[in-house]
Amino acid sequence: MPVTQVVADWKSLGEMKNGLLSRIFSKFADAIARDLELAPDVIEARKIVIEITAKPVRDTDTQELDSVDVQIAVGHKMPKRALTARMMVKNNGRQRSFVFNEDFPDEPDQQPLPFTDQEGEAE
Repeated sequence: MPVTQVVADWKSLGEMKNGLLSRIFSKFADAIARDLELAPDVIEARKIVIEITAKPVRDTDTQELDSVDVQIAVGHKMPKRALTARMMVKNNGRQRSFVFNEDFPDEPDQQPLPFTDQEGEAE
């Protein structure tokens, strides 16, 4: 039975190995789309990166080109997110940890405000 050789192009690469490359690309596109919806205020670009590398494989006898090892790597880049909050160090005798004020993340010593959540009136 003759060997079926397929020309490597965008369509055939997407179909190779049961569509693995297409599925990876779709997952990354979905991740970027979700990130854009969740953080439209982050103006840095999101990227899908496809890197194709080709490495020669030489015939051991003739040292001529025998075949090519091709690697197709798909990755994505999204802006890093950072959260900054002022915290304090708490030592419980055995271990130290960082603690923060749930109501006032930037003010670890801030006392609760003197009104109830439901009524908004002073107690």
